[in-house]
Amino acid sequence: MRGFARRAWRHVVHALAVTGALFLVYHGFFEVARVTSGSMAPLLRGPEDGPPDRILAETCFTAGAAPRRFAVVLAETRDGEVVVKRVVGLPGEGVSLSREGGLLIDGAPVALPEGVARYLPFGNLRGGLVHRVPEGHVYLMGDETRDSQDSRFEGTFPIERVRGRVLARVWPPGRAGAL
Repeated sequence: MRGFARRAWRHVVHALAVTGALFLVYHGFFEVARVTSGSMAPLLRGPEDGPPDRILAETCFTAGAAPRRFAVVLAETRDGEVVVKRVVGLPGEGVSLSREGGLLIDGAPVALPEGVARYLPFGNLRGGLVHRVPEGHVYLMGDETRDSQDSRFEGTFPIERVRGRVLARVWPPGRAGAL
């Protein structure tokens, strides 16, 4: 009986160690967030389109680092709200829109990512205005620009407020998958 209790205790200790390690990895490297608006439709759904998507973001290696263009990121607004947006402008670039809603970087057209038909000229990009992205900042926009409180209205986001890069949609199960 004594050997059985010792083996059982060893299994409990190993299970707790593995659980603790997974807990540390999850909280140190990832964040799960709920999509709170339809600003990234059709890629991500907000509550107005049925059950909102939940996403998994990698936060260890990308938080505070300059993301690549068109990466979908979690970012924090000045008010502390966590939003999901797409990076369209990088530090030092001039962001503007063509008459057709195409993205222009330093005056040159850039192909839009799949699922984005066009961007609408609102806020600081209306009427052909060029918005220069300061060093240490990024310009973020939602894919559904009719319903997106993004850099056109909020201004650029300091890179430190970029919390991580979205890797996958994890809920609802029928829409789960890598982005």
